[in-house]
Amino acid sequence: MFLSDRNHTLNIQEKPENTSPKEAVLIIEDNYVNAMFTSMALKLNYEPVIARNCEEALALIESRKFKIIYLDINLGKGPDGIETAGLIRAKAGYENVPIIAISAFSLTYEMEQKINEVFKYKLPKPYTRAELLEKTKEILEKN
Repeated sequence: MFLSDRNHTLNIQEKPENTSPKEAVLIIEDNYVNAMFTSMALKLNYEPVIARNCEEALALIESRKFKIIYLDINLGKGPDGIETAGLIRAKAGYENVPIIAISAFSLTYEMEQKINEVFKYKLPKPYTRAELLEKTKEILEKN
C-alpha cells in the first residue's frame, strides 16, 4: 500500500527507523479522509489513535496517555476544537500535553485571536506528510 503527498510516495509497509516503543498521538478529526491521511502519515513513526469528536477524545484520554494531540477546530456537532481543548486541559496529566490546532477554514479575526490564545501550535490544512512529521518531531523534541 502506498501513501503520497505532493513530493513523496511512501510504501507504508516499510519498517520504521526507530524500533523503540512508538509515541501515542491522538487525532481528533470528524472528517474521515482527513483523519485517515493524518493517521497513515504518522503510522510509521508514531502510534496514531483517532477520535471523531470531543466525547470520543475524552474517553480515550481517560484510558491512556498521549504525548501529542492534533485537534480539528471545526468538529461538526458538539463542542468545537477550542472547547474540546479546554476540556482536555482540565484532565489530570493533560495540562501541558501539546495540542495542535488544525483547520482548513478561513477564520474571522476574532476566531483567529481565540485560537492563538488557546493553542501554542497550529498546522493549517491542507498539509503534507512531510509537514506533519516535521511539526510532530519538532514539538516532541521541545516537550
